[in-house]
Amino acid sequence: MSSCMFLIYGREGCPYTRKALTHLNKYQLPHEYIERSQMPPVHENQLTEEYNHHTVPAIFLQCQSRKPYFFIGGCDEFLSFLQIFGLE
Repeated sequence: MSSCMFLIYGREGCPYTRKALTHLNKYQLPHEYIERSQMPPVHENQLTEEYNHHTVPAIFLQCQSRKPYFFIGGCDEFLSFLQIFGLE
């Protein structure tokens, strides 16, 4: 996953956002954090309509500078994703 970067939309004070960020930092995985309250409404609508995701965090993965990002899900799905790669 060295050529990949995680994008995490979260909320300050959210324990699930904090848990996901803790794991990203623990494994030194490159990531960008965006406060969900700072998202433009169009991106907020895309999360809820396109991905049917209404909670934080919302975690995406981008590899080799390709778009679009791959939607992983929330914290639980992210931790399962890490297990697949033997990190958890």
